[in-house]
Amino acid sequence: MTRRPRVLVVGPGERSAGGVRSVMTALAGSRLAERYELLEVQTHRDGSAPAKAWTALRGFAAVAAILVCRRADLVYLHSASGASFWRKAIVAAMATAARRPYVLHVHGGGFIDFAAGSPRAGRAVIRAVLRRAAAVVVLTPTWARGVGAIAGRPTDVIPNPVTIPARLADPAARPARILTLARLGPAKGSEVLVRAFAAIRGRHEGAVLVLAGDGDPRAVRALAGALGVAASVHLPGWVDPQARDGLLAGGTVFTLPSRTEGLPMGMLEAMAHGLPVVMTPVGGVPDVVRDGETGRLVPVDDAPALAAALDAVLSDPAGAREMGLAGRALVDDTCRLDRVADRVGDVIERCLRASRANAGRGTTPR
Repeated sequence: MTRRPRVLVVGPGERSAGGVRSVMTALAGSRLAERYELLEVQTHRDGSAPAKAWTALRGFAAVAAILVCRRADLVYLHSASGASFWRKAIVAAMATAARRPYVLHVHGGGFIDFAAGSPRAGRAVIRAVLRRAAAVVVLTPTWARGVGAIAGRPTDVIPNPVTIPARLADPAARPARILTLARLGPAKGSEVLVRAFAAIRGRHEGAVLVLAGDGDPRAVRALAGALGVAASVHLPGWVDPQARDGLLAGGTVFTLPSRTEGLPMGMLEAMAHGLPVVMTPVGGVPDVVRDGETGRLVPVDDAPALAAALDAVLSDPAGAREMGLAGRALVDDTCRLDRVADRVGDVIERCLRASRANAGRGTTPR
């Protein structure tokens, strides 16, 4: 039997929260694993600085061992911005030295700003990593234009994958439950959301706000207490996939008023459950959330606008359900796991074919 091509997948490990890890887990459990033998190496984990450094060093050593032994036919890099990118740049250099093609899958919502704000030498490295990749994958068409301009080359657009549940949420259910899934803090607009909730709490009897995610909850608790809504603000912390699905199934509306985003997994999962979403127009969000059709868009850091949008959704259960169903249909059409897995597999196959052709000509792969 001909062996399946081996793909070395590099990114955050299982002890990491966030959307990149969720994407890796979803793809590892998809039919992509039937087409290719996936070898995973982690170069990041959540935790202390020493734990992160040790994980990165162990990851680099594991990558080197796999490449030296020629156990991988292609390297697939899942990268955000900042330190995440620089770790992947090191692995990209290792893959190039080993004459193995690599794919750079860009997730970080601030990647374009990160590249623009880097010093001249840093920008040169970023361009080189993008240009030498066998393929660059981004999450939405908006990103394709920005990242493509940096790289000076076309990119592949593949959205994040989600599983479409059979059970739909009921936005008409009462009391209302406003839900967000994200790390607590200013970047995700946690305090803006609490202020917006406090402004409308009195108009929706029994309504609760659930902020599920890791991070530091102290500022959120203090603000909720100061605004008199502490009893109605729930902070369950990070939740596992089963608990997450339970929250989404029982939600009324999902919101994530972030300052920066990629293509948030929490948003896509909420839409897959049929929940209406209220979002800020950052990153790839506007490519999915069509204001008034598949969700609502509000300006960044605008608590009154967020309050008005949430109030409008909660006050119109029929419209909320229609919006939720439209969002679910869009996600089902574009982000269903098996479709995304096939598109990732097609990119990998194209890169492997090009690598084999280059090897036959005696040239170095990109």
